[in-house]
Amino acid sequence: MTSSRDYTLRMDLQLSTGDFKTGVWKGVVVHDELQKYKITMTTYSAESSTSSNCMSQSHNRFFSTYDRDHDSSSSNCASSKQGGWWHYSCNSGSYLYPTSPYPSGLASTCYNGQGVTANWLQFKLRPAVCGTSFKTVYLNSYDCDSCH
Repeated sequence: MTSSRDYTLRMDLQLSTGDFKTGVWKGVVVHDELQKYKITMTTYSAESSTSSNCMSQSHNRFFSTYDRDHDSSSSNCASSKQGGWWHYSCNSGSYLYPTSPYPSGLASTCYNGQGVTANWLQFKLRPAVCGTSFKTVYLNSYDCDSCH
């Protein structure tokens, strides 16, 4: 899905305080089944408003599920965290677990590097516009020559 061109991943989250934060990673590739859907991310963008790179431990990790345990832990993190993800370890609070159920909100290390409750979280994957980085594109034109 992401091998044909450059992609950017954007994460939007709303903290329990009502603040909105955004994390942006450029050069994102989700590899194929033979490579166990490994995710690589080239750059944590300076345009991010999260205060930490909470996806850093997912970089170069294989995707783990209940029936395909590819994480670094001796146990199955997808099973213990109740959700598939590019898990590094199963220790709670060590990084982001967006597919796991949380009874009182989503615990996230994306803000100040601490476990902060978030009300909601969205991930958006899209092709980079006009080459390797995002540029402004005027909606009345579909030509990359109009990027500024």
